[in-house]
Amino acid sequence: MKRILLHTGCIVFALLFRWFSPHEALLMAGAACVFNLIFLPKLLPDIYRRGEQNVTSGIFLYPVAVLLLVTTLPLHVAGACWAIMAVGDGAAALLGRGPSWPWAKQKSIIGTIAFLIAGFAAAAGIWFWISFTWPPWTRLGLAVIAAAIVETLPLPIADDLTVPIAPALILGTFTPAFAINPYGAAFAAVFAVAAFALRLVTISGAMAGFVIATLLYTFGGWQAAALLFAFFAIGSGATRFAYAKKQAMGLAERRKGARVAEQAVANAGAAVFFAFIGQPVGVTASLAAAAADTVATEIGPLLKGKVYLLATGRPARPGTSGGVSIAGTLAGIVAATVVTAIALQLGGLRGGEGRAVLVGAASGSVIDSLLGGSLEKDGWLNNEGVNFLGTLAGGMIALGLFR
Repeated sequence: MKRILLHTGCIVFALLFRWFSPHEALLMAGAACVFNLIFLPKLLPDIYRRGEQNVTSGIFLYPVAVLLLVTTLPLHVAGACWAIMAVGDGAAALLGRGPSWPWAKQKSIIGTIAFLIAGFAAAAGIWFWISFTWPPWTRLGLAVIAAAIVETLPLPIADDLTVPIAPALILGTFTPAFAINPYGAAFAAVFAVAAFALRLVTISGAMAGFVIATLLYTFGGWQAAALLFAFFAIGSGATRFAYAKKQAMGLAERRKGARVAEQAVANAGAAVFFAFIGQPVGVTASLAAAAADTVATEIGPLLKGKVYLLATGRPARPGTSGGVSIAGTLAGIVAATVVTAIALQLGGLRGGEGRAVLVGAASGSVIDSLLGGSLEKDGWLNNEGVNFLGTLAGGMIALGLFR
């Protein structure tokens, strides 16, 4: 029940489209994707079904669907399609009882009728709220019927992603909010395939890396994409370095260090945000902070030195979340300096910005350690959430210092 109410209730955010620009709606949907992928599994673990994985779950695909809608459709049409999915599907789940369809034993006829009525009413209301005009009634009716049919089909993909496609095709006049840079997409494809071939990422990690690299190139230029590549090379190299020794110590990354989608978003999602708002200082600082944290985590345990929890000052075992050592901290600063130097050489930064980036990166790494020894230790955040907040803070601090 909690999941159904959350699924349906999120439609209230579509009311904001009345005042949002397409880019603001895109930013909201992107933030929801990050939140549902990284933070929600830890905050509300009971809303996930047994065996459901984060990347393929409907909980993550729901904001992905909204993201696709606001990227490709006028906002009043995107809002209407969102309403059909959220309210129609929610009504079907709440009221679905009695005889089922022959091809889908879990989908009832009464549930489909509830989908049609609730989805049509919600879509019409959202359409009018955003655009101050009524929708084309015949097309809207066909769109809701198509969505209801798709909702009953036993497809292998979550209906949070498939249900909005049908009404979007019927109602939509496709107007992309931004144009993807084709060179960026090509670079990202080569980058993702090579990383997967080298077993540095899983399939989900490769897909996330492709999206992140494409967006960084589109919004931040080739310099931002090159910085992502530099961070990935540094981080992967640090993970693979002395892997057998770290494995014997019980400190090695799982899957031989291959990154999954959650890790890719946690480390580079903030950089996409800063590129989107046109802040190269934030892009560099967030990636430098990610490099600092990764290298400190991977190299620190291999070097002699006492480890302390930064949040409490107490001694800790190597590899403890939030633990820091002098050697690991210095290794992280070196990694952040390398990323900053590359940005300066590529022309993505000016001389004075480099100092702000280094301070921001170091501060982000410190915040990462503080959160790891407090909120993660107490079960409020997972490691991906800590990493994302640390990189975001690093970029924000760098921007604040530079200005």
